[in-house]
Amino acid sequence: MLTTCLKTDNLYLAILGLCPLLIVATSTLNAMVMGSIFFTVFLFSSLVLSVMRHLIPYALRLPMILLVTALIATLADSFLSVFYYEWHLTLGIYVPLLSINCLILVNAEENVLRNGTRVAIGQSLITGLSIWGVLLLTGLVRDFMSGSMFGESNMIIFGLAPGAFLALGFIVALIQTINIRIAGSYDQ
Repeated sequence: MLTTCLKTDNLYLAILGLCPLLIVATSTLNAMVMGSIFFTVFLFSSLVLSVMRHLIPYALRLPMILLVTALIATLADSFLSVFYYEWHLTLGIYVPLLSINCLILVNAEENVLRNGTRVAIGQSLITGLSIWGVLLLTGLVRDFMSGSMFGESNMIIFGLAPGAFLALGFIVALIQTINIRIAGSYDQ
């Protein structure tokens, strides 16, 4: 499932879309919460846009994608501020920034507005869960390597901002190695 989002042709787009999400994934818990919010915004925007896709004129596709995604991201941020104020403070501006996340916008343009509702929602589920999984793995790697999970560690860089990119680099390298081994087993 994780390899769906991080195939070689989508790798750079996925990393670009993950950058703002990685900033708040400083721990496993933060990564789980941000991944869940991303997944919710991703799935609901896909659902609304797939239902409305025949009503949207071609010239208004991008404004409608932005409008729907901004509405859902704002609702998610408002929900957090009312019911989970601590998380609202922790995640800060990164929840409203989901409205312009390139992963959501590209999914809406390439998948949701071109396919039927069933296919679009299925693909959005797979992609959303993949991103959630990558965020969760990043949080786990950061917690483990920085020592906050199992005691002391001298690798405090994983607890800092660049640690997210180091952790993501390890995850991408692992996924690419798995993809190469899988491709190699098909060649034999």
